[in-house]
Amino acid sequence: MNKETKKILATLEILLESCPCINIPGHEDGGYIYPFVWDRLKQGEFNPFDLSVSKGWLKLTDDDVILKNWQEMQYVIYFDKSYSCTEEKIHKSNIITALSHLLSNNLQELESFVVEDSYDYPVDLLVGRTIDGDWISVCRSVY
Repeated sequence: MNKETKKILATLEILLESCPCINIPGHEDGGYIYPFVWDRLKQGEFNPFDLSVSKGWLKLTDDDVILKNWQEMQYVIYFDKSYSCTEEKIHKSNIITALSHLLSNNLQELESFVVEDSYDYPVDLLVGRTIDGDWISVCRSVY
């Protein structure tokens, strides 16, 4: 880190010591401001994806793990204790299986991520590129 960057970072840290939290009206939680430095020579060009990975907000995982989590529907059971209908579980499992085949057969560079958050069940995310070069992503509902 060069001298000028160190100076700016130190100034930001001093400024934020007196007011690290921002309260958002009508929101039960505030937010915190954390300055950081992105070293282009070590970390490459800055982009939101690489920032999310470097901060641990986004973690690479296996798509089989994500699809299994979706089929087991543990996150639904957490919110709705009455979710126990076997017929509905089988129907949803079949939909997830069909989704898996659709994604596997039609997307290139299919990658799977877990989006870390403060809830008990992190959000699973599947991302892939179409033959046309467009990107598509699928994730479960976030409660």
